[in-house]
Amino acid sequence: MVAVTPDAEVAEGRIWFGHPGRERIRGLLLTPPVRTVVEAVGAGGPLAEVGRRLPRDAAVTFDRLVEIGLVEIRPPFADQAADHLHDLRAWLGPDAPAAGPLRALADALDTYPAPGTGACRRRELHHRIRTEFETVSGQVGGPPLPARNLFRENAVFTADPVRLGGPAWRPAVADLHVVHRFLALFQHSTVVRLVAHRIFVDRYGAHARVGLLTLHRELSRLTVDAAPATALAELAGLLHPGEPPDPAGSTLAEVRLLHRLRQEALATLWAGPETGQDGITVDPARVRALAAGWPPWVRPAPALACFVQQVPAADGLRLVLNGVGAGHGAVRSRVHRLLAKVAPEAADPVDPPGSTALSGPDPAGYLAELTGLFGSNVNLRSPAVGFEICHPGMVSARPPQQRIPLDDLVVTPDAATPGLRLRRRSDDGAVRIAYTGMMAGARLPRLARFLVHLFGDVPNAAAPTAQIFTGTPEHPTGTVRRRPRLSIGRVTVSRASWRVRADLVPGRAKGVDDAGYLLTLAAWFAEHRIPQRSYVTASRPAPVKPVYLDLANVPLVRLFERLLRGPDAVLTFQEALPQLADAPSYGTEGRHVTEYVVEIGPS
Repeated sequence: MVAVTPDAEVAEGRIWFGHPGRERIRGLLLTPPVRTVVEAVGAGGPLAEVGRRLPRDAAVTFDRLVEIGLVEIRPPFADQAADHLHDLRAWLGPDAPAAGPLRALADALDTYPAPGTGACRRRELHHRIRTEFETVSGQVGGPPLPARNLFRENAVFTADPVRLGGPAWRPAVADLHVVHRFLALFQHSTVVRLVAHRIFVDRYGAHARVGLLTLHRELSRLTVDAAPATALAELAGLLHPGEPPDPAGSTLAEVRLLHRLRQEALATLWAGPETGQDGITVDPARVRALAAGWPPWVRPAPALACFVQQVPAADGLRLVLNGVGAGHGAVRSRVHRLLAKVAPEAADPVDPPGSTALSGPDPAGYLAELTGLFGSNVNLRSPAVGFEICHPGMVSARPPQQRIPLDDLVVTPDAATPGLRLRRRSDDGAVRIAYTGMMAGARLPRLARFLVHLFGDVPNAAAPTAQIFTGTPEHPTGTVRRRPRLSIGRVTVSRASWRVRADLVPGRAKGVDDAGYLLTLAAWFAEHRIPQRSYVTASRPAPVKPVYLDLANVPLVRLFERLLRGPDAVLTFQEALPQLADAPSYGTEGRHVTEYVVEIGPS
């Protein structure tokens, strides 16, 4: 299929569109050759059909417009197709030159083993699959295949491994709602929306209606050369992936107020008394009272997925919060996709969430998701909500009535709070954006990030969850800096931690064997009351995922030694909560570390 990119807009004698793979918007003069190609492509169609509509002398212009991204040649399968390879083979037909290699590749993938198959057999299949991929790539002149991680494995339970008891979980889930309310103060998107609202009102007025694509283009242009210490420069930093501007130095009084409220809220939590190993436990009622005094524009995300682990306790179930993510069935839709692939009988017999065709919005408006893969298979999922946004580079399998074109969207100021609202031109229905993929939001394309930041109905934290509660850590000097465990009711939101410069941790002296070094480490850990089992991260040369450390395990200690080599590295030891020995037991299957996803909405 061939189509003009859905973010194309004609204005000022040019056609504007986002350049794929680049963080900028391009304006191309609407010359007669360009206009001829755009009109020939029209609403889109098969490549052969568009080719018949093109004049012979337009071929070079057509190829150039494809190269720069104004015209898209789309694959013959949807981003969220159940089987991309099957759809590609069906489109090509049995007589295509690549049909044979593609059939061999499909056969190799179909023979991939179930979990438990021996390592030798798996390596054989890995080699066979790579060989078939290389054959296909060679047939079509494709790019070189990656040396590693050619495909991703998923281990899937096809039967319910656990059922949670409602009464036992209810008190802890009630406290999760309080945590949800507290996290509203730390939404990165709140700052983005405050700044964008100020710019919008100053430029267009308090009652203006501006096309989404026009606003996106104008803000992109204005922020490129924005003067320092202006709202435009601040917005540029907020929208770009990376370290956001310091809210304490914001040009807006509301953002500076938000910064003070964050500091005061954290100080309130950490001011509580410490009780032994349990650390500081804050009464949820105190947090609710604190939140009652916040401005009305401090709003929690309407749906939140909490990633938690169960912690054994004598007084009932307790949880430790590992992180938060998108709600609206994001995780369920991923699981549904995996189950439908490997065990259709285990997937829900009814339509997946949000797949029912709707003719119009519900009373709250349209909830529309960004369903593109954006270059990552972790974004494969079943439909999560009822509508989707037509984003550049995306191929949809949904019917037209479930797709919202970008040129049907307009932006207006919110009458109640300092923010912006997205509406449809066609029926004035409000539109909220959901991003339900598993890929990090910071890796989304520019326009997708813009939609999520300004109109997203998803959590968009200013920092990782653990860092929100600990704050930006100070660089330790010559001592070990300890923070106790912090809980809100029955939910631990920050594990106990110890920070220290790597050069202060004993290294292995020359000639010392494993036993001698383990004794040295054990003595140092005991001196500073750091648990012998912990998770360790190093700040430099770059943050890495936590490394599990058990001083009784020599290979793990050797891995830990690598973290001591970074110049000026700072190590953070975090208690292992829950302990591996406290992992849930699954009968004859033994104990397994288990993380639950609890999705909650407004209480």
